[in-house]
Amino acid sequence: MSLASNNGQGIIRNHDGFLVRDIGLFGMSGGPVFDTNGTVFGIQGSVTNPRVSTNGSRSIFVENALAIRSSLVHALLKDKRIRTN
Repeated sequence: MSLASNNGQGIIRNHDGFLVRDIGLFGMSGGPVFDTNGTVFGIQGSVTNPRVSTNGSRSIFVENALAIRSSLVHALLKDKRIRTN
């Protein structure tokens, strides 16, 4: 899924994947990540420690969750001949 987001200051970024409002939480690693249609997109891989991001006039706390695409998981399982059913 390809999405474009505007940061409110005229910068538009294209994302190959998905954007979420709620972060992944510690302890959710290995859990499913869904796209906006409710289809499993991948699995949550990790969450970074919170950091502060600032543009000089305002600051926000940022946590990033990393997801691994389902196709990469399937390819690894197939390559290693691991059955999934």
